[in-house]
Amino acid sequence: MGGRIATLPIRSATASNSLLNERVADTLRTVAPASNCKATARICCLGWGSLIWDPRNLALRSPAVWREDGPMLPIEFARKSSDGRITLVLSTAGPAVPVLWAEMDVATLAQARDNLAEREGCSVSAIGCWPTERRDVLHSR
Repeated sequence: MGGRIATLPIRSATASNSLLNERVADTLRTVAPASNCKATARICCLGWGSLIWDPRNLALRSPAVWREDGPMLPIEFARKSSDGRITLVLSTAGPAVPVLWAEMDVATLAQARDNLAEREGCSVSAIGCWPTERRDVLHSR
């Protein structure tokens, strides 16, 4: 699965928690080693919850296929959404569960982050990506 660049929502109760960032980055390193990403980079979105069954305007490559061989990430029902629902988010307290992934139909990482932020109703700074310039932590700009 080399060559993927993952874009994912990092909105959580602990979005700035470095332990969570390290845990997610460690998981993603095993899925898409940074050394493979330069030659055949594709932009993919990791997904769980409503993003899967209600992608709305998410720019997924057609036909949209959510693949089931994504990384194991710590996901938990730990955030109350603006409409009052309890939603799944990355959380240090969450169990590692398999997440889905789909290839995005965008040309740049900036377009992917903008598109996912629009779908999630959040700022681009709440959208993380990996690999990063530092390659050792998940980041949001």
